[in-house]
Formats: sequence, C-alpha cells, structure tokens
Amino acid sequence: MLAVVGIIAGEFVEGSSFLFDKGITGPAIGHFQQVPSPFWYALGGVIFLGEAKRISTGWASPFSNDLFSLKSDYVPGEIGFDPLGLLPTTPSEVIEMKNKELSHCRLAMIAAAWFVVKELTTGGKMFPGIDMYPLQ
Repeated sequence: MLAVVGIIAGEFVEGSSFLFDKGITGPAIGHFQQVPSPFWYALGGVIFLGEAKRISTGWASPFSNDLFSLKSDYVPGEIGFDPLGLLPTTPSEVIEMKNKELSHCRLAMIAAAWFVVKELTTGGKMFPGIDMYPLQ
C-alpha cells in the first residue's frame, strides 16, 4: 500500500523545494535511484529498530533451548501497535478487519504493478497532465 502512495506522492511533490532540494525528477520509478544515500541509511536504521521490536515481541529468546520458536502467546502480525485504537475488540471483528486489510493489500499490489508497467512502457510519468506546482 505504501508503494502506491509513494508513486503517487512522488510525482506530486517532484520539483518542490521541501524534499531533497528539487533534485528528484522524472517518472516515479526512477526516483529511488536519485535519493541521496544518507536518507537510505537513516531509513535502514528506522527499519532495523522496528524489526528489532517485532522480533523481541514475537520470538522466544535465542539463548533458551527453543531456538527459532515463537512465544506461545504471540499471534503473528499482532505486536500491540494501535495508537488510534482502531482495532476491534471482538475476535470476529478482528478477523473481518484482517481480511479487509489483506484484500486492500492485494489491490494495492496490483495497482503498484500497473503503475510500474505503465511508466516502463511509456517512459513517462503516471499522471503526466497533473502539475502540482504550475506557477514555478
């Protein structure tokens, strides 16, 4: 889902002065290579911290005899992160919410693939007629 948002947002903020000093140009599939290296190092650090938290929440201690085992009370995907309190309380509603999320993720993967194929075949932007900053 973030890939779809990233492709759309990447094309809308192209040429703006608040991201990477107007250095990112062209179709969204080429933006990845144009982003400066320090950004990727910082992003890697944030991902490392998030994964470390997830591993410590779900996996048993590697120093015990249960090597590569999940904790008995851990449900995959549930790490207790719900800052807005959107997760339902009844088990049937939780299953329904998870199924909706899976459906939305599948649709987003199809959309992201379509965006990439369109930009690769045309060589242009996903939304070529839309200019976020027409007066610059």
